[in-house]
Amino acid sequence: MSAIDDGQDDQMESAAELGVEASVIDGDYKLPNSYVVKHHIDFEYSLVVRKPIDGMYIIPSATDPFLWFGILVVRCGVYTGGIFRFRFHIPKDFPNTTSVPKIQFELGLFHPNIHQKTSVVNLSRFFPDGFKPFRHRLYHALAFMQKIFFMLDVDVTGAENPEATILWETDKKQFRKVVNGTILHSRAIIYDPPNEKDANAIQFMPWNEEIYGPIRKLVLRPLKDRHTVKEKGPLRNQASLSAMILQQSLGNILSANIIKARTKKGYSWMNTETMRSLSDLAAD
Repeated sequence: MSAIDDGQDDQMESAAELGVEASVIDGDYKLPNSYVVKHHIDFEYSLVVRKPIDGMYIIPSATDPFLWFGILVVRCGVYTGGIFRFRFHIPKDFPNTTSVPKIQFELGLFHPNIHQKTSVVNLSRFFPDGFKPFRHRLYHALAFMQKIFFMLDVDVTGAENPEATILWETDKKQFRKVVNGTILHSRAIIYDPPNEKDANAIQFMPWNEEIYGPIRKLVLRPLKDRHTVKEKGPLRNQASLSAMILQQSLGNILSANIIKARTKKGYSWMNTETMRSLSDLAAD
């Protein structure tokens, strides 16, 4: 067989392979279910990133696509100063689910809408007819969870913790005393390792000026200066990284108005001298 014949055979085989591929494409092609689910969850997470909830930080698990880790810092109200880690469990049949996502705090919290033993949040008052895929987002469950810390008036018959409900109605001073104990405890154990062995589980580290000082300096610097001031060594890389992260968080759009707004100095809820929350309790 000549080289030309070999070439013709190769062309025929290639054509046959293309024909098979074409028939597959023309047919009812379906993406793997795992891919579709991952796409939906990634989209839901992007909503949380683009519209952050005050005092809340969320990060997906490194191993479980149906688990997010979160931290809630309460800045006002009865639970002011509390730093509460929690797990956000996405239903396994998401996105075609009617089950409300489960939110479970790592620390036992004394609250009318949180189970005393399991630390699971009761969100049924916000989803009376269950979770509706075409109406609700995972973002809504997180936003409602934050709201319960400012909505303590719950009917005792529908409360997850009737004892907390009754105490709030009858003796608010004693209720605050119990809650303050929980808040102080949450701050005392903040540097303890997380319960999960997951690379993305949230863990806090004590302040280290050598490591975090340069980053803090960049955060406090006006945005426009980050592009004009020339840094050397690692600080220059950090400046570029900081600007890139900010740009991505804003949807890769940095308008003149945004940059102008960032140049204005204002007061933060953090004390920049001690790096502590201005809402710290006096007893802390």
